[in-house]
Amino acid sequence: MNTRTALFCLAMAFASFTSAAQSKPDFSGRWKLNINETEFPAARASPATFSAIRTIEQKERELRLKFERVNNGQKSGFGFVTIPIGSGPPHESDEAGIISARWKDETLHFDYLYNPGTERQSERTEDWTLSPDRKKLIDQEWVKRADGQEMRYKVVFDRQP
Repeated sequence: MNTRTALFCLAMAFASFTSAAQSKPDFSGRWKLNINETEFPAARASPATFSAIRTIEQKERELRLKFERVNNGQKSGFGFVTIPIGSGPPHESDEAGIISARWKDETLHFDYLYNPGTERQSERTEDWTLSPDRKKLIDQEWVKRADGQEMRYKVVFDRQP
């Protein structure tokens, strides 16, 4: 192999590597809570009494999110909300709160604010990553309740076919 060919191959490999390094994970899909790998208080419930599904449609600069939860037969959650990623005003609704999102390297970071300016104001952050095989969505969460109590936990979802 001559020098010119070797340099061309090296340049192509570098371009491929930097292009892959700059791409962000795609969280699109339907994700079911994995209670066995989740580390938060509600995970102590049995799968028969507690379940959750996240449905995600991700585009370059926005994400549509739907969340469904069943706890002891009681359904809760919210329908599709559109959350801008990185720029634009945050999503605001009574059911989902005020949500903003931005990238931190390969992690999608969310800030939630509930009941702003009231005695019931609370906050939450989420940091989403994908497992190396892209079959698990790992969500590291921090919550600050209205009473000032803070909690940290991990929530794991499995990609559904």
